[in-house]
Amino acid sequence: MPEIIVNKQVFSLSEVAQSIKATLARRYTSSFWVKAEMNKLNHFAHSGHCYPDLIQNENGKTIAQLRGFIRKTDFLRINQVFLNTLNEPLKDGIAILFSASITFDAFYGLSLQIHDIDPIFTLGTLEREKTETIEKLKKEGIFDRNKQLPFPLLPKRIAVISVQTSKGYADFTNRIESKSDRFRIEYMLFPSNLQGDQAIVQIQQRLKEIERNAQHFDLVAIIRGGGAEVGLSKFNNYRLSKAIAEFPLPVLTGIGHSTNFTVSEMVAHTNAITPSALAEILFECFERFDATISRAISLIKNQKQLIQLQKNALKNLQKWLSKLTSDSMSFEKKSFDSLINQMNNKSSQKLEFESDRLFVQLSKLDRFASETIRKEKESIRTFVGETEKFTTLLIQKQLFAIEKAQYSIGILDPQNVLKRGYSMTLLDGKVVKDFADLKVGAELTTILHEGKIKSRIESKKENHER
Repeated sequence: MPEIIVNKQVFSLSEVAQSIKATLARRYTSSFWVKAEMNKLNHFAHSGHCYPDLIQNENGKTIAQLRGFIRKTDFLRINQVFLNTLNEPLKDGIAILFSASITFDAFYGLSLQIHDIDPIFTLGTLEREKTETIEKLKKEGIFDRNKQLPFPLLPKRIAVISVQTSKGYADFTNRIESKSDRFRIEYMLFPSNLQGDQAIVQIQQRLKEIERNAQHFDLVAIIRGGGAEVGLSKFNNYRLSKAIAEFPLPVLTGIGHSTNFTVSEMVAHTNAITPSALAEILFECFERFDATISRAISLIKNQKQLIQLQKNALKNLQKWLSKLTSDSMSFEKKSFDSLINQMNNKSSQKLEFESDRLFVQLSKLDRFASETIRKEKESIRTFVGETEKFTTLLIQKQLFAIEKAQYSIGILDPQNVLKRGYSMTLLDGKVVKDFADLKVGAELTTILHEGKIKSRIESKKENHER
């Protein structure tokens, strides 16, 4: 009851508290549904009760804040429903739709006693955030920016954002080390929480650290051990997704789930279902490069064998031509000697046969014999001269054919082609033959006689003059 003090009706603080409690009890006779953000769950393990901080934000400012209360039995039931529906417990920083009634305590003051929470509303809120983030990034024209960065030919230096003690990071590093005898990949951990209130800020900070040292890395990998949709909601955040989309190095994600990709995964250059699968993507680059080198080595060996066969064939041809020339000269000499012998024999026979007649007509025959001998000698000299010319010409033709064949082989030798100032340009290990195959940003390898040159296409212009 109130007291009278100095002609004033005075109530005690407990009486005021009881009056407020009675008034609220008469006004709010049943529970009602409320939507708010649960800023802090404030679960006390010794009692099992929760005292969540409930807030409402608009335009980045808190416009309402009340204290909540969840009894131990209600918390155990609601938490189990969340686990069954979202595979994630109640946690800080999520939007909730809850059934509550107003309670007032003389010591603790006004609070909302929560009887039930709808997990479907929480999931729907996350989906709306995801959709809004996608629309904003596409409107800004940066949704696919990171995907357009050229992927390194051999990604050997990886900046990893993860929790050092997480299973996902362990899976990734174990997989990398399992093939260290064949492929050496260097990685550096930039530790960061991937869950909780500080995850977004910490991941952004790690990205800024890596960007300041971007020249030391080929790409960035964000690795997480897995989780349910609420646990992954941080990866739908607009600021985090934008930081990934605008990052100057390719960003790879392996955050451990296979459905309903987050926005961060969508804007990343490459996404893997698990950290181990992300490591396999890196190994595929080395496998493709190794296969290309193997094919090139095989091709070089085949070409070397072909050149050797051609050299052997030329040597055999040279030997055959030399023997043919020698045999031809020997045959011609024998024919010439035989002809001379025949002519000498015929001359002797004729001289003997005409001996008597010559004796009678000595003067006449002497002139005739001298003329005949002169003509025969002239004929022999002419024959010998033509034979020598024919033989010399045949030898010159054979030698010219040999020199021409050797010259042609020398021209076809790849090393001689490079010595003359030519070069060979490779794209992804293959010789560039078509201008249309060249893309801006592609890396080229130019082979000269003295060595190789790596280059990147900044721009291209087709020559329309034919």
